[in-house]
Amino acid sequence: MTIQDKRTSELVDLLRNAGMRVTPQRLEIVSALVHGSHPSAEEIYEQVSAKLPTTSLATVYNTLEALKSLGQVLEVRPPQGGIRYDVLRPYGHSHLVCKRCGRVEDAPQQILENGEVSLKVPDIGWSDLEIRLDLEGICPYCREVGADG
Repeated sequence: MTIQDKRTSELVDLLRNAGMRVTPQRLEIVSALVHGSHPSAEEIYEQVSAKLPTTSLATVYNTLEALKSLGQVLEVRPPQGGIRYDVLRPYGHSHLVCKRCGRVEDAPQQILENGEVSLKVPDIGWSDLEIRLDLEGICPYCREVGADG
């Protein structure tokens, strides 16, 4: 069983335990989230509705909101606008964000671990703080093809 298969099963169980019906549409939405690379709601909708035409964009958003309320979705906001979703690592972590095409990838852990990027947060009385450092640059695809946007 792959990591994606395990995560899909976890999310389906969480939705079920939260009292939500696990419909074929919701199963496809969860699968698109888990197997996608930080997809947007619109990308999820396009993928799911191609298989299940009765799926609505509202169903996608409702499922995302349910997973978010369960603490299982991290929202990533690229500079181009919109929201992308991460369910494989739904906690504060760093991303690489392409300034041209908006592609989002998880940043390799060694960027933060080898001392090249170091953040120290003083005790300021806040609780449940998460550090999220998104690094913006040009992805390999855009660099290779010279894409303008």
